[in-house]
Amino acid sequence: MLPFKNLSDSKEDEYFSDGITEDIIARLSKIRNLKVISRTSMMRYKTSDKSIPEICQELKVATALEGSVRRSGSRLRIVSQLIDAQSDEHLWAESYDRKMEDIFEIQKGRYFWNKRSEEGVNKSIEYFQQAIEKDSTYALAYAGLGDSYLMLGVYGRQRPGESFPLAKTYVNRALRLDSGLAEAYATLGDINIHFDWDLDAAEANLRRAIELNPQYASGFHWYSEVFVLRGEFERAYQESRRALELDPYSLIINTQLGQHYRRTGEFQKAIDQLRKTIEFDSTFAYGHYDLGIVYVALKQLDRAVYNLRKANALAPSDTRILAGLAFAEGFARNKDEAQRIEKALLERAAREYVPPHDLAIVSLSLGKTERALEYLDQAYDDHAPGCLS
Repeated sequence: MLPFKNLSDSKEDEYFSDGITEDIIARLSKIRNLKVISRTSMMRYKTSDKSIPEICQELKVATALEGSVRRSGSRLRIVSQLIDAQSDEHLWAESYDRKMEDIFEIQKGRYFWNKRSEEGVNKSIEYFQQAIEKDSTYALAYAGLGDSYLMLGVYGRQRPGESFPLAKTYVNRALRLDSGLAEAYATLGDINIHFDWDLDAAEANLRRAIELNPQYASGFHWYSEVFVLRGEFERAYQESRRALELDPYSLIINTQLGQHYRRTGEFQKAIDQLRKTIEFDSTFAYGHYDLGIVYVALKQLDRAVYNLRKANALAPSDTRILAGLAFAEGFARNKDEAQRIEKALLERAAREYVPPHDLAIVSLSLGKTERALEYLDQAYDDHAPGCLS
């Protein structure tokens, strides 16, 4: 499945053609015994000038589905064609003309959600809510809201007691409307991990998601977290690698495998994996962050500080990255830098939510052990995701 081209007059409709691509991938993925590469990996080829046979060879697939989307007012035309990877010949082609309804909001919501930035996630919430206003029985819109609030909680951008219960409410609503929605079960499983701290429930929901859609990469990606927390690292590797088979260019999934290697002390494998991730996209802040954390573990502090400063430059407001940088700076005896970060985060904490786990790490960087323990107690009481890392 290649990214559908936007042929509309307005370039602002780019998000819409991307959303159509995502929807088709999701539907095809539900067909058992059909290997479908995920959206994340497909978008890598959006502006590529490689031929279809070349792309198919890289992804180890036999056929490619490509197409275009043209929107004019409330009318929508989608043209699709199936192409043989070896001969580059058309196996099938079809065009579809439809009237647009509430799909507009869903596609724009997913477009912004996939950015994973705080601004993007908040924007996605607006569009999912607009879709629900038009159709209060639209399961995918509720699932989208669940995913959005999940991300706000996991990345520490909202208090856990606010974000995760909202995420669970919306996901449960989606499942009441569509009990076979694999993505909703996967999201519920991730909530079970990061907020409920209930690995049995997480395993049950993630297994259900995989049963319903065995080609949903995020299902395997989150499933591996269950086994990491149980200390079953070989199984965690297995699930992460399965996720990578389905989505080989996913930055998040590639980074996760590097994290697994770090946790088991396989530092060179972690370094190689994270460098590979950064090669895919050098602007991915968490690739540099996790590489920096590996170098902290190895006490290679110059490299640790370099990578964490790079991550901070790419995502200057991210408190998790700031905390990691403060720890490395303090460990490297750059106390002035660690104190500067502490001062900035405490000022932020006076006016907005800053995860106490991050504040604990900053306190440790300055040798303030008692203060760090107080923050960790608060993080534990909040069921903050940082307690699991």
